[in-house]
Order: sequence, then C-alpha cells, then structure tokens
Amino acid sequence: MRRILPVLLGLVLCVVPASLQAQFGYLTNTGGTTVTITNYTGTNTVVVIPTTNLDGLVVTGIAANAFKKLTNITSITFPDTLTSIGSDAFRENDLTNVLIPAGVTNIGEVPFYQCASLTNIMVDTNNLFYSSLNGVLFDKNLTDIIQYPSGLGGSYALPGTVTNIGSLVFSDNTNLTSVTIPPSVTVIGDEAFLQCYYLTNVCFEGNSSTNFDPGAFEEDDLTNVFYVTGATGWGTTYANVQTNLPGVLPATPCAECAGFAPGPVGSLLVTITPSNAISAGAQWLVDGGLGNGSGATVANLSAGSHIVSYEPIFGWITPSNQVVTIASNTLTITNGVYSIATSSGALSVVMLPSAISPEAQWQVTGTNDGMVVAVSNLASGATTNLAAGNYEISFTTVSGWITPSNQTVTITTGVTTSASGIYTASNSPSNLVIFLTNGYGTFKPPATLTPGGKYKLTAVPKPKNIFAGWIGGTNQPYSLLSYSTTYTFTNELNLVLEANFETNVFLAAEGAYRGLFGPANESDRQQTNSGSFSMNVTSTGSCSGTLDLGGQNISFSGKLNPDGLAGITTKAIRSVPALDMTLQLDFADQSVSGTISNSDGSLTAVLNGYRAVFGGTEKATAFLGRYTLVVPGVSDSTVGPFGDGYGTVTVSSAGAVALAGSLADGTSISQSSMISQDGFWPLYVSLYGGKGSLWGWNNFAADSLSSAPSLSWINSTNASKLASYRAGFTNQQVTLRGSLYSPNLPFPSGLAETLGVGGLADITNKLTLKTNKATGIISGSFANPSNPKQTIKVNGVILQLPGQTNAEGYFLETNESGSFTIGPALEE
Repeated sequence: MRRILPVLLGLVLCVVPASLQAQFGYLTNTGGTTVTITNYTGTNTVVVIPTTNLDGLVVTGIAANAFKKLTNITSITFPDTLTSIGSDAFRENDLTNVLIPAGVTNIGEVPFYQCASLTNIMVDTNNLFYSSLNGVLFDKNLTDIIQYPSGLGGSYALPGTVTNIGSLVFSDNTNLTSVTIPPSVTVIGDEAFLQCYYLTNVCFEGNSSTNFDPGAFEEDDLTNVFYVTGATGWGTTYANVQTNLPGVLPATPCAECAGFAPGPVGSLLVTITPSNAISAGAQWLVDGGLGNGSGATVANLSAGSHIVSYEPIFGWITPSNQVVTIASNTLTITNGVYSIATSSGALSVVMLPSAISPEAQWQVTGTNDGMVVAVSNLASGATTNLAAGNYEISFTTVSGWITPSNQTVTITTGVTTSASGIYTASNSPSNLVIFLTNGYGTFKPPATLTPGGKYKLTAVPKPKNIFAGWIGGTNQPYSLLSYSTTYTFTNELNLVLEANFETNVFLAAEGAYRGLFGPANESDRQQTNSGSFSMNVTSTGSCSGTLDLGGQNISFSGKLNPDGLAGITTKAIRSVPALDMTLQLDFADQSVSGTISNSDGSLTAVLNGYRAVFGGTEKATAFLGRYTLVVPGVSDSTVGPFGDGYGTVTVSSAGAVALAGSLADGTSISQSSMISQDGFWPLYVSLYGGKGSLWGWNNFAADSLSSAPSLSWINSTNASKLASYRAGFTNQQVTLRGSLYSPNLPFPSGLAETLGVGGLADITNKLTLKTNKATGIISGSFANPSNPKQTIKVNGVILQLPGQTNAEGYFLETNESGSFTIGPALEE
C-alpha cells in the first residue's frame, strides 16, 4: 500500500513550511528550473533543507560557504533532490553526524571543515559516486579519501585501496594521534594533515613519492615517522620532522608497522534490502566480526573465502550465511535480503501539522508471545515492522503544543497500517475548527463559525502542484474525507481539516494511451468479452477515451486521483449494459492497468496499455521502418484457414503504427495504432461485421516482430459473401512472425515455391509470381489442376527473418484455403 494518507508523500520529501523556507537564500540556476541554497538566516539548531523554494523550484545544490560558521547548527537533513555540496559549505558547525543523499554527484573540497564535533559522515548506499567507511567520506571505489571527520580521533589506518589523500582531508583534527598510510597511496595533497596537533606517529607502509606535497604535515606535532623494511623513506623532507630521525625502519618498529608483510588483500561491500529492515537495525558481519550497516565496506581482507552472516531482527526472516571469495586488490560486492515474517505487518505514523518541531516523535509498545515490544524515537512518516497484534502509539511532548492522545492500533499480517497524531497549539480554543495546509496550495477558512453551521472550502494548488485530498475528522486516526477541491463541512467540536497538495504527477503522465482488454486467461477470450481501448490523460488528471468491444464503441470519462486511480461507470448502449471500470496509472512505467466488468458477471476483463511517448524531440529511432509479417493459419484446412495471412507494417519516428494486409481466409485487415517506449504494439482489428476479431500484443525488438505471447483470431459467424469458412471458428491462437524489410536485400539462390492443401490434386508448375519490391508483397496465380480453366490467385509477402529470406502466404479454393511458401528446396 503506497499511501493511506496523502500527506505522507509530502512529508517524506522534506516539505518545509513557508515561514521556514523564507530563512534560506537561493540562487536560480541556468534554465530557471532549479535553485542552489546560498545562505541561511534562521537560528534553529536542527535544520531541514527544503525540497523546493517558495516559488516551487527544486533545490539541487548547496553553495560554497552557505552555512559557514553557523555554530548553533547541530543537525542537518538534506532533501533527496540534492546533487551538489560546495566547498566549506558547513565549515565550523556543531554537527555530530551527516547523511549524504543518493542523488549527490559532486562534493567540493572539505565541505565539513573544522566541524569539531563531527564523528560520522554517512552516505546513502544507493549513491553512485560516494561511499562511507567507518564514518569517513570516500569516493565510491574507496580510492580517494575526501574528508576525515574532525571529531574522530585515536589511531587510524587507511584502507589498502586508497591511492589519493586530498588537500586538507585530515586538517584541524585535534583528536588524531597516529595514522598508517598503506603502500597503495601515491598522492598526499597540500596541508592534508594541517594543524593535527596531537598527531605524533606516522607509519608509511610503502615508499616515498614525488607526489607527496611538502606542506602536508604543516603546524602539527609530528615527532615519529616510521617505514617498513625496504622502504626508501621520506628522510627529512618536512621541516617539522626532527633531523635525527632515521629514514628507515628503526630497530624497534612502531606498533602500526610491526609485523607488516604485504600480501594479497581485497575489500568487501554488502548491501541490505529492503530499507525497512535497515531501519529496524539490520547489520552484516564478516567472519563473525563487528556488525556493519548496509553499504559499508570492510577493507584489507585476505584473499580467499570468507563468511558473511546477518544479525537477526525482530519480525524479519534473517538471510542465510554466504561464502564470498575475496580477490586481491578488488572490491567484492554482495547483498542480503531480509523478508518480513509471515505473521508480521507494518505501522506508519504521520504527525501534523507539517510545521511541528522536529522534536516531535512517536513510540509504539505492545506485547507479543510474552515479550514486550517497544520502538522509540521515530520521526513523522517513519515505518516500522511489527508482529501481528495490538499496539499503543504515544507521542513526545513539544513545548507550546498539546500532545496527541495515545492510540491503539491493530497490526495485520502483510498490511501497512497508517495512523496520525495531530498537535494543536496550546493557545488554540478547543471549540474551534483546526485548519491545516500541507504542501504548495491555499484555501480560505470562513471568517466566523456558528455551531452546527455548514461551510464550504475550496482548495487552490499553486502552479505545478495538484490537490491531493482533504484529511480530517473529530477523532484520531484521521481519515481521507474527499479528493474534490471543494469540501462542505458541518462545524463540530474538535474538528480537524487539512488540505493536502502534491507536486503535479500528471505533468509527466499526460498524453495518449493505447491498449487491450480481455479475460486473464487468453484461451477464454470471446468476441463479447474483449477488445481495445484508447484514452487521453490531461495535466489535471482528467481521463477520457473509448472502448472497442466487439465492434461497438463505448465512451468513458473520469478523474484520476493523485495516486493515478479512477473508478468509472459507462453508460449502457444498445446491447451493451453499463460497465464498471477501474484504471490505475503507473507513473514510472508510463503504463495503465485496470479491470472492466458488468453487473451480471458475464464480462470480467483485465485492461493493460501504454502511453505514447514518442513524438516531438523523442523519436522512435530503435523501431523506425517498414516491416513484413505473417499470421499463420491452422494445420487442418477442414476446421480453419490453411496457409499464412500476411501484412505490412510501418513505424514512424513518432511511434505511429500502420498495418495493412489480408488473413488466410481472404479477409482484409488494417489498423492504426502506436507503440510503447519498449516497442509493444496492441493489435485489435474488428472483423466480419463485428462477429470476429484479431487480438493480441506484439513486440518490436532487434529488427524483428513477434507475438507477446500469441494472437487470438475469432470468426464466430462469417457474414461476408466469401464462401470459405462461413460457419466460422472460435479463438484460434496463433503466433505472428515478422521482421524489418529491406527492398535492397535480394532473394538468395536455391529457393523453391511450394503450394499445398488437402483438397487439391497434383499442382503443376504453371505458377506466375510478381513482387512489389518497395513493399515486399507477392501476388500471382496458378491453374487449378482439377479445373485448368480456373485460375487461382496467390497472395503473400517476403519475410526477411534473421539468417533466412522466405516468402509465405495463401491461396483460396472454392471452399477452403491453401498454403504458399518460398524457401530452401527440399532434397529428394
């Protein structure tokens, strides 16, 4: 369940009230669509950086020095939209730990310089450019160390993968006492260890390099430099290193260098999924050592086999132990997947209004199998997994606000239960309606309220936003009241009403959709329970379209909610009663799914389709061109058409599909449609005056065309004048085959024509054929061996399948059809 309360999405995206947004300075980037934060004027110790500014422009950057010397800041939360953090951005803050989001692609030089309390720099495990190991910031491959936290002290040994120590990486650290530099390091930047006043010992496990900057150890208390046996050493390169120190390993080596023997080592990185398991405390261990979080890397593991195990957590099934093989100088990556125990569900709690202080948190307690379950200090919008049963939710006290009452919730297996807690200002009269707004939009509350009076509210979203629903009631947990922008309410004691707004998801989903509907089991398809549909979605979420059901067009229209869901009932027409439809957009997949049914249950169908994405600047280059195809008939000419129907298909740069051809019973076919972004084509042709159809999905891929998985061909009663198969046939399932057609590709030599059908005697060689080279269509005739005066026409198409060039088609006798092929001659 993605969301019960529409407010959830907004809170996860760091929606910040307008009053707090105004405390940030912004610089609009080129193009005017995103902004970079340049300064902060607030006094909060806990700072949440917004996703957008007051104009709704997305925040993607933090400029250099933006939060410099704001020593009151102890906590910072970045938005998921962030892509860059400038140099010295948070210099001299009182931060203790930070989490860098997955989308960050650029970090300037030492963004957390001189943050004396900072001990842990974390990176989202999905980040493709940066990583964290034991609280230290690295690039993704652990070759460049970018920043060592100023508050992290003691002895530190760099991972054996590091080749570059950047400028100022360890500078101004008054807690670091010794450091071991592995032989992999080839570069040490300027002032890398500047003013590390307690750094006394440096152990070099490798040789010196011309890329070791002379200013690396300025203004520190370095008194001992050690080298392993055989290393050439640094000698007295640095002015602050005592001249009487030896340039080679002393007789009694330092603890860091003792016993050092270079050997094959590698690193291991383990990710854990899903995210809820990580939140619940999931960790991994290698060879029974210390626990590590998801995305952490353990370096300097000896080459060979190691065992990865996982910590058990309540309510989850622990992944099995894994044996991993570490290779020399290689980062090995594996993953562990926790699964929810069969008797577990989840709980998500939202706290309102969105302006409530970050101090507001919630707890949940309960008893399961005699064991007390307690989870504390969860933020608004957080989700935790719990065993099925009853639990009590409580809320922390926040100065100036009335704390929500405790609530009892029931957790059901496999279901995410949602609840909410509403804080009210201490000075708010208890008999007034509480009006709240979440997201980018407004509404105007009534100036005065009369007990029992009825009033109407109208929600107005800001540009590029949509209204996401009214939430409220007089008792918690509050519920969704309406998706309509207008809402009428009766004034009641302790009534809470909140208008929720979200980013307009329909801006990227508007356009034309095409697809098919039919029974879930294709073999159950009939002319009266299947067809095709076309639909348009507007930027406001309105939808309208047409169902083609057995040759009858049925119009529909409705309104999609912010989740992309709509319920629609069509009007009855002629022999088709009213139909109930559900539609569900998949915004990520650019697709739509749903159901169609009627009241008596005689029609139950599933619906699937795709958005037309090509056109304008996006071209269908991968699918562009002319194709030829065949629709095989059946092998028994007495029960259905024998031979192959044929057709030509063109795909335009805008993704438009045009089909023209003929089936093996002589029926012409044509269709205009579109392809999806992945090359799927919904084929539906109404045949025989609405008494039959050709129906099925097909896919263009790698210059070929095929059914996905098959076509259904129905002729319930052939009402045409054609004598062949007038009695009809039901739901023949065939496989369409086709390929890109090139008029310049000649037929290979050694091919032979073959004509055959059960009712014909020996076929003579009086066969004449004509090829339309531009289209690939073949036509011709031959004399009926049973009646030489009768000429039988032949129709087909060239089929240039990979590795072969053939032609296939059909011909018609008086009451049945036959097959026509051109292919390799059979050896006698």
